Amino acid sequence: MPNSSQCSSGITSWLVGFYGAGSTSGFGNSHFEAAAVGKGVNHLYSHNSSISAINDLFTAIDCNNDRQITENEIAGLTVKICGYSWGGVGAIGMSQTLSSPGPIVVGGSPSHPITWNLHVPIPIKTVFVFDPVPILNPPGQVPDTVENFYNYYQDKGGDSIFRATGNYPDELIGSPLSRLLKGTSVSVAPGVTDEQVNVTNDPSISRTGTPFLGSGNNNQYSLSGPDTNHDGVPWLVTPEFNSKF
Repeated sequence: MPNSSQCSSGITSWLVGFYGAGSTSGFGNSHFEAAAVGKGVNHLYSHNSSISAINDLFTAIDCNNDRQITENEIAGLTVKICGYSWGGVGAIGMSQTLSSPGPIVVGGSPSHPITWNLHVPIPIKTVFVFDPVPILNPPGQVPDTVENFYNYYQDKGGDSIFRATGNYPDELIGSPLSRLLKGTSVSVAPGVTDEQVNVTNDPSISRTGTPFLGSGNNNQYSLSGPDTNHDGVPWLVTPEFNSKF
């Protein structure tokens, strides 16, 4: 069996996504999932499961099962991470962990930890976050191992106002919790190419389509950045996500 400095997993792409907190069938999470799956993301996790995501990645690329992740094992690997709400914070957290060589504990107990040893930082091609929410769990700095960082967020709160394009009523989307949630800009290390857009201040960010198909409502609506709350961000910026992720 080759040692880990000699073998390669052959894996060239690993796409990860993190849901926001709460039900994955909620309006925001369901549209986040649709966007992520539409771009080929097939490793989806809860917002607080970045360690599970790292363990799955390492298990896949550890070509000789020695729990040592070396330069050869990440050669040719492209990693992209996306996340919504607290899942956006989780996406940034995963990129931070992968930027720091050394032991990474993924389970076990204090006396018998389950550990990987990361020998080199793992570069991240893209991190794209939808309205990362800093309440209780503020995001840290995006590390310089990330090539491209995109953050689309709102600070409006309240409801999303989906404006009818025909002779039917507007639709309001919001819950007692989501009406309170506001996203944030994020600190980025020098050298990272970043684009951070507060959609509340940008009416040019808009989308017209059918956001309620799952409920049997086939009507078309228009949503603009200034009309968007936390729930509406994933649907609103799916076109931007599609072009940048």
